[in-house]
Amino acid sequence: NMALKSGTNSFHGNVFEFLRNEKLDANAFFSNRSGVKKRALRYNIFGGTLGGPIVRNKHFFFLDYQGTRQISSGPATASLALPDYRAGNLSRFPQFIRDPQATGNCSSADRAACFPNNVIPQSRIVNPAARALFADQRLYPLPNNVGTGAIGVTNNYISSSSTFLFNDQADAKIDSRLSDKDNVSGRFTIARYRSGPKTVAVPIFLAGGTDAPTTGGVINWTRVINPTIVNEARIGYNRAFISNVTLDPAGLLGKDGNQKLGIAGGQVIAGASSIALGDGMSGVGSGASDSDTVDNTFQYGDNLTIQRNRHTFKMGFQLLRYQQNRFYAGNNGVLGLFRFTGDYTGSAYADFLLSLMRSKGRGDLTGKWGHRQSRVGIFFQDDYKLRPNLTLNLGLRWEYTQPVYEVADRQSNVDLINGRQLVAGKDGNSRALYAAYGRQFMPRIGLAWTPPVMNNRLVVRAGYGITSYMEGTGATLRLPLTP
Repeated sequence: NMALKSGTNSFHGNVFEFLRNEKLDANAFFSNRSGVKKRALRYNIFGGTLGGPIVRNKHFFFLDYQGTRQISSGPATASLALPDYRAGNLSRFPQFIRDPQATGNCSSADRAACFPNNVIPQSRIVNPAARALFADQRLYPLPNNVGTGAIGVTNNYISSSSTFLFNDQADAKIDSRLSDKDNVSGRFTIARYRSGPKTVAVPIFLAGGTDAPTTGGVINWTRVINPTIVNEARIGYNRAFISNVTLDPAGLLGKDGNQKLGIAGGQVIAGASSIALGDGMSGVGSGASDSDTVDNTFQYGDNLTIQRNRHTFKMGFQLLRYQQNRFYAGNNGVLGLFRFTGDYTGSAYADFLLSLMRSKGRGDLTGKWGHRQSRVGIFFQDDYKLRPNLTLNLGLRWEYTQPVYEVADRQSNVDLINGRQLVAGKDGNSRALYAAYGRQFMPRIGLAWTPPVMNNRLVVRAGYGITSYMEGTGATLRLPLTP
């Protein structure tokens, strides 16, 4: 639905450059208050346009390009374990740390089951990830700032981080007057977007990057049948690819990052699993909920406009074919995660030292599933000029949305009555595993009225409509992942 300029009988063009950097920016209020310097910023938007005739009065072209380059860097903070905490001395913690191997109570009245003075013996610190982290200050450095909060860890490490964003987009359009009654135009669009981290505050931190190339085009034919009847036909295609990946900017972990932390099992991407240290300390690693999505959309539409006396009739239809090939690692991610919540000792960090997990999980890096769907819509509308100062808009739209199916029937559902698994395309089941809905009637009504007051400078508008939409299209709500 984008609108793009057309060329004319004269050559016209322009070039532009937009520059923004930290020297031209004011610092944020709270950053000023805390004495934090502005983040460095290099932000450029540049491009140009060119349009003109191919054959005068008949064929025209228009080109445009816009590029974006943004690099931002500056101070970043983290909350890291103090040296005493790494050795198991949690005497500054406000809660009593329970010894899971002891019996009895752990409270202010009875500390029989508490670690004496909240100190965990180093022999009891058995979490291999904790031992590996605390032994390698390249991965997990010592605090370099006075922290705040109850246990003095909040923002106790000051470092820097940086990100980048690159985007390039170009359009090419051709307009042709084939005759006095026929106009044809075509547009081709290409865009290439990338963003991600350059550096992170702590080497053990991971960050997400995005690669999103898009390509599309449309051909439009407008035919003036007679002075009161005009038809417009349009065919279009769009391909959008979005890849969200987890990156290891520091490069110290690599594809054996978990092994370096003593976590068993292989891994398919660089980095390390997400580990929640708890008690206000920054987590490390990442679950890496990576995804790849490729959408192909084919569209055809035709609109007919007829003007009769006080009526302007508009009618038409749209056909859409939708293809999506997608991979999603799941909420647990390709690298997985480990959660420590304090269920055993009353302190999530103490649970981490003792390797007493609440839960763990891991997704997988697999091939894509392929979803397919067709949609059709038909509409009719009458703009009726009932009086010179009153216009009614009356319309009705009907749509059919085909149930989404998987190209190789790799999905299943569950019968909520008997608990039986329903496999797509088998035992009499449909490929989509849910029924179509064919009664998507969507009425529209509106009015525009100019009352005879205020010298006709007041306009009253009102409208009502019913619109349907498809629910449950998120990755984790789709049947290949979640029956």
